[in-house]
Amino acid sequence: MTLEVRLRAARDRLAEVVRRYHARDAEWARDRSWEVRAPVLVYLAWVLVQHLRSLEYGSWFAGMNLPIHEAGHLVFRPLGELPMIAGGTILQCLAPIAAGVYLRWKQDDAFGAAFCLGWFATNCFDAGTYAADARGMLNLPLVSFGGQSFGADGGGDWTRLLGHFGLLERDQAISRAWRALGTASMLLALAYGAWLCWLIARVRQGPPPPPPAWVRGATPTPAAAAPAPGARRAAAGDEGPGRPADPAGPPAR
Repeated sequence: MTLEVRLRAARDRLAEVVRRYHARDAEWARDRSWEVRAPVLVYLAWVLVQHLRSLEYGSWFAGMNLPIHEAGHLVFRPLGELPMIAGGTILQCLAPIAAGVYLRWKQDDAFGAAFCLGWFATNCFDAGTYAADARGMLNLPLVSFGGQSFGADGGGDWTRLLGHFGLLERDQAISRAWRALGTASMLLALAYGAWLCWLIARVRQGPPPPPPAWVRGATPTPAAAAPAPGARRAAAGDEGPGRPADPAGPPAR
């Protein structure tokens, strides 16, 4: 199989997924209100702007992220010291991902999944903030079950993590990578959420929009392309199961 054929097959599979979820989103949009969801997007956009303006900005999500972060240390503690240290960041990033997957695939709540993606973005910004303070440059307060400390002297997660791997000198680059991931995730959440609001408004006025042109032009998968049994019999001229039509009638005896 040539590379071109493989790429075309991959595109067709992707188009089938997009086609299926486009139909699910259109069905979800019926009887929904974009008016109550648009303010959520406005707030997420505000959070993104504030995070980009200030490395130390903490949104409303911070009060929810911190307990999950601290719980992560306890959850991963049995696995050893290094997993325990990283467990806070791991769990605070996994929580919105798990919530988004549950809402999208179990509850069929498309906008809830977009919101969880924005929530995930705030955790990326939080991780970027504390990674930037690994050498105590920001002297941020470090909260733990043992009390409060400040900066690198407090032995924060990122101070110990980057020190373990010999990456303390690259703390600013790692911080920028986290912040770039947070920015991309938030922009994707805003784009998907805005599209869902537009879809809700569109469905109110008439039929939902068709899938993108590249999806419509893709070859359907064999399961999707197979005609219904009745259509197959009609195309073959069947009058019944296993009995082809004979316009000349029965043979003379």
